[in-house]
Amino acid sequence: LSGAGKSNMAKQAMESLEKHLIDYDKGILKLLTPPFTKDYKAGYIGDYLPGIRENGGQYTHGAIWSAQAFFKLGQNEKGASILDMINPINHTLNRRKTDIYKLEPYSVAADIYSNKENYGRGGWSWYTASSALYFNAVLTSMLGIKMEKGKINIQPHIPNDWQEYQVKIDTPLNKFDIKVINPQNKSDTVESINTIQKEDR
Repeated sequence: LSGAGKSNMAKQAMESLEKHLIDYDKGILKLLTPPFTKDYKAGYIGDYLPGIRENGGQYTHGAIWSAQAFFKLGQNEKGASILDMINPINHTLNRRKTDIYKLEPYSVAADIYSNKENYGRGGWSWYTASSALYFNAVLTSMLGIKMEKGKINIQPHIPNDWQEYQVKIDTPLNKFDIKVINPQNKSDTVESINTIQKEDR
């Protein structure tokens, strides 16, 4: 994310992440694997049971950063799939999933367990940092909408099959109604921008 790593090493790191840490079937992106046990002193995270929170569970901050890293590498489908995995609605689509997840469908969980007894169960909910990071990843990394020095910059990294999306932004001075149209299925190229001036507040 910082851009400090060499591109080939960054790609290799993300390939390893996908191979070892993402469980697409269950919708979990683990922070590490295997989890630490009492036989190995790992400091603070080793105080959690294996598969709970930072000790081998999904720690949602890290999962969101992983999505953003995929977007930065131009691997938009993978970034979007991780954001879909994190979305609490997708953990509560039916009774079976809801009984496993055990959290609200409208609040981003700070963590999801990966231990055998509670695999897929949500941990802390209403953890505002997770929801704020998620919102920022969707808005800036995927939809590509950033406010810079009072101006809006648009550089999307969307899945190829997205035909359009729309975002409304209110600032203290102006309202912005942004509509991105993608008839040629280009995931990260802006060819033209049309603006319509509206009255200031």
